[in-house]
Amino acid sequence: MTPVITFSVSSPDNCVTPASSEWGIRLPAEGNPDLPQGRMRVTVGDYFRTSEIFLAENDYSVIKKAALHNLNQSITPSDIKTVNICLVKHGRFYHPAKVILGMIDGNFFSMALNMAFSSEGIACAGREYRSLSALGFMTDQIPKVYGQFSLSSKAEFACVAFLAEWFENYHEFHLSLDHAGAQKLIVWDSGTGHYFLSDDDTYSVYRQAAGIMTRCYNPYTCELVQPWHHAAGDFVVKRCNGTVDVRLITVRQYTSLFQDAPDADDLESLSEAAVMFLIGLSIRMRLDRLDGVGEPAWAAPSAVAATVDGFLDGLQTRSPEQKQHIIKTLGTLSLDDIQEYAEMIMDSYNPMSPDLKLIEKNIINHGLELYQSMLCYRT
Repeated sequence: MTPVITFSVSSPDNCVTPASSEWGIRLPAEGNPDLPQGRMRVTVGDYFRTSEIFLAENDYSVIKKAALHNLNQSITPSDIKTVNICLVKHGRFYHPAKVILGMIDGNFFSMALNMAFSSEGIACAGREYRSLSALGFMTDQIPKVYGQFSLSSKAEFACVAFLAEWFENYHEFHLSLDHAGAQKLIVWDSGTGHYFLSDDDTYSVYRQAAGIMTRCYNPYTCELVQPWHHAAGDFVVKRCNGTVDVRLITVRQYTSLFQDAPDADDLESLSEAAVMFLIGLSIRMRLDRLDGVGEPAWAAPSAVAATVDGFLDGLQTRSPEQKQHIIKTLGTLSLDDIQEYAEMIMDSYNPMSPDLKLIEKNIINHGLELYQSMLCYRT
């Protein structure tokens, strides 16, 4: 039996067919999702047909791989009852869809389908697929990838797509102002409604995010996940049984801090590089936009201590010798050292970055807050 494939926009309940008016609407141009004049010649219908070809290719091989990961069992196409492809939004690089698989036995699971059509988006999709594949052994807090698909420029349109793990019931979070005007983290839960996190949960979110980034950091090549930004919704959170759990949903690039990384046996230089990674991480962890789209926002000082704790959590995966050397290096840093590193990192930002003025305004206090968070490691 062939699975029944259906299409929807925004919600699985909003079904779309070739007879629907939405079918012929052109997709917003990647990079300009809010500009009405920035339209691609690729239509919603093209998107769905291409998605269907990808998922059904080679006897649904990519779905079989996803099922093995999500259901811990091998399946055949006859085990699949329904496939709903729901185009959920239009991003800067991709047009993401949630793919919901319904099995004959009544089980359901979801996958993330990212598809790009612009030259910039296509290049990004290729990099991200390779990066997620390579980083999968470092942490289970990033999406597993199941397969990649491409159409060449000789086709009616070029595209690259990949299928990845969907983190069910995880949601974006951003800095926001509560009714009293206090800055807090708000979670965009479309199911039960938006809600603010407590101070303890906020601390945990930043700590977990820093831990994920540290586990993804390669201490020998100095490679790290960059760029990333809270305003882009790169991290998501789920609240369950009184705790919060964080995931990183995208890895656009995985590149080195330096053009020439230190030698792999130079522990002192590698430890200094790890410290630079931490200081850069502590700055970026505080950056957001109010409600995701408003003015640039700067997280409270507690985010700094949370970042240091998360960094140390991430070091648990390193060798004892390496971890000890990095902690020892932290303990030798003076306030002036930290300020110097922080200003070096600030100077590396694009002069046109909307975050730069905010960093410049706060960098002195940030260095002091970071130094105070490291005091317990002083030698």
